[in-house]
Amino acid sequence: MIGKCMHCNREMPAAKSCSRDNRNIFSNGWIYSRALKKNGKGRCPDCGIELRRGNVHHWGCKFEICPICKEPMHSCHCDAFLLNYIPERD
Repeated sequence: MIGKCMHCNREMPAAKSCSRDNRNIFSNGWIYSRALKKNGKGRCPDCGIELRRGNVHHWGCKFEICPICKEPMHSCHCDAFLLNYIPERD
């Protein structure tokens, strides 16, 4: 991924992590953390974040794993929303 992240407005792949505003997703009344659970080596080959515990992939990264179903986030079928982008209900 090259350019700016549409959620945190940081340059990819130079940013160390997506912003803290995008750390959680919401699904079925539960809040799930998108933060990495352990340290890795180097940077993500897609979005460029540092693979460090607590960092968050940029939204749409093909290497981010869904914290709910454990499938790649970009192709999972969980009904989840970024916590700060929950749509309003009528």
